Amino acid sequence: PPSNSPPPPPTCHHTYTSDSIPQSSTYSMFFDGGSRGNPGISGCGWTIVDAATDTEVAYGYKRIGYNATNNIAEYTGLIEGLKHASDIGVRVDVYGDSLLVVNQVNGVWKVKNEGIRKVYDLVMGMVRRG
Repeated sequence: PPSNSPPPPPTCHHTYTSDSIPQSSTYSMFFDGGSRGNPGISGCGWTIVDAATDTEVAYGYKRIGYNATNNIAEYTGLIEGLKHASDIGVRVDVYGDSLLVVNQVNGVWKVKNEGIRKVYDLVMGMVRRG
């Protein structure tokens, strides 16, 4: 019998990293995520910038799928950016526009939703490892 579910989204995940990344610089990472509908079609992105020169040294984006909330999309942007910062060996100051993510990660707001708890725990583990 035919399914009423939409087909899975095509895989879409892209990253770029500059050939030269000075290890002595200070870096900023900006992340964002969003969904059309809540839950709905969603994606996220991030960029890492050399704070001294305001030069972008890496960026990435990812299609998440058809059934993610805006908050999960925001957390996914943070996770993907932190993973890439770790992969290229830089520490980053992190910036995002999601009050929920920023306040939960900074310990201002409690994490009450179990779905959010899973991605929050992942982020906090990454932050602890540096």
